[in-house]
Amino acid sequence: MTYNEKACVIRRSLNGGIDVFFGTGNSGKVPEQGASILCEYLTCVGAAGNVTENSEVDYWQFEDSGYTLDGDYVDLNSIYSLTSSSEILFGTDAENIAVTRALAPHASRSFVLANAENYKYFLRKMNIFSIIDAFSGFNSYEDQKAYKDYATAKAEYTLLKEQYQAQVNVTGENSLEAKELYQSLIDKNKEIEKYKNKMEDESLDDNTIYLYLVPDITKRIATSENYFTCEIDRFKLTEDEKYGILNLIDNSGQKLLTVDNKIIDPIFVKFSINIFVQIWSNYNFNSIKSEIISRISNYLIVNKRRDRIPVSDIISVVEAIPGIDSVSAIFDCDKSNEIYYGVGNYGIDNYGDIILTRTVKDKFGNLVELNDLLPLFRGDFTSPEGVYYEDNLDTISGPINITLRGRS
Repeated sequence: MTYNEKACVIRRSLNGGIDVFFGTGNSGKVPEQGASILCEYLTCVGAAGNVTENSEVDYWQFEDSGYTLDGDYVDLNSIYSLTSSSEILFGTDAENIAVTRALAPHASRSFVLANAENYKYFLRKMNIFSIIDAFSGFNSYEDQKAYKDYATAKAEYTLLKEQYQAQVNVTGENSLEAKELYQSLIDKNKEIEKYKNKMEDESLDDNTIYLYLVPDITKRIATSENYFTCEIDRFKLTEDEKYGILNLIDNSGQKLLTVDNKIIDPIFVKFSINIFVQIWSNYNFNSIKSEIISRISNYLIVNKRRDRIPVSDIISVVEAIPGIDSVSAIFDCDKSNEIYYGVGNYGIDNYGDIILTRTVKDKFGNLVELNDLLPLFRGDFTSPEGVYYEDNLDTISGPINITLRGRS
C-alpha cells in the first residue's frame, strides 16, 4: 500500500477467520474515526466447485472458436484438452454468520510493536541499518543468569534427596553418612531459597525495548570515499537520527503506549590490518595495493558478523586478486581495547582472529557474555607494543598496511 492509499490487506487468520489490515498513513490510508467498514463476501457453490483428481466435470474448455490460416472454423475443444496440473481446493461450504463473527478477529496484533522481533521487522523495512538487534528488560542477562542458578540448585537438591533416601535404606537415618546427606539437603534447600529471592530481586521487568542499531555506511558515504577515508561519524547514529527513528516509531501507530524505546550505541574497538604479499613479476605493486584496499573496504562495509572476524577472511579476499602469488595477514589492536575486553586482553585471540564478544560482571557478580562491540579499522591509536597507527592511508603505519614481500 502506498502513501495514504485507500486500500487494505486481507488474509486468512491462523484461527480460521480473516484478518483485515488498514494503513498507517505511510503505508495505506488510516480510516477516519467513526468510519463504517463494510465487508462483502462472494457467494459460490462452496466445496462443490473444487477440482479434484476424481472430478467428472470438464472445467477447462475454450469459449471462443479457432481458425486455420485459410480462415476455416475450428472447434478448439475437439483438438486440445486442458487439464489442471494440481487440485484446486479453495472452495468451502457456507458457515453460520454467528460463527463468522466469532472467528473474525476484531483487532489484530500482527503489526503491533509488542516485542523485540516485531521491532526488528519494522526497522529492517527502513533499509538503512547493517546490524539490527532488539531486546527487552524481560530478557536481560540478570534475569537469565538468576533463573539458571535457581534451576541448577533445584536439580542438585533432587539428586541429593535421592542419594539420602538410598543411604537411609542401607544404613538407616541415624548413620553418619545419612546425617551428612541430610545436612547437605538442608543447606541446598537454603541455597534454593537464596536463588529464588535473588531471581525475584534481579528481575528487570521493565517496559523498555532496547535497540542496537548500526547504520549501513554504504548509504552514508560518497562514491569517492571508502571505508578507510570516510568520516568516523558515518559509523554511528547522530543524536538527531536517533530522535528521528524514535519519533518515527511513536508516529507509526504500531507502538504500544506502555512500551518505551532506547537506542544503544555500539562500543567501538579499534584494529589495524597488516598485509604481506608476494606478487607475480609482471604485475604493478601500486595497482595491486589499490585493489587490496578497495576489496578490503568492501568486505568491511558489508560484514555483519558479531562473533569474530577471522584473519582467514582477509587472506581469502586478497588471494582472489589477480597478480597475488601468496599472502599473509596480521591484525593489530588498540591498547585501550582492554577497557572492554579485560586487563591484558585486547580483542585478538591466540589464532590471530578478532573477537567481538566480551565478558562482563553484572551487579550481582555474575559473568555475562555480551555482543555490543563494533570493530573499527581506523587509525589514531597506539598498540600494546607502542606502535602508533595514524588514520591515514598514505602513512607508513595506517589502518591498513600492505608490504611487498617479493616477486615470483
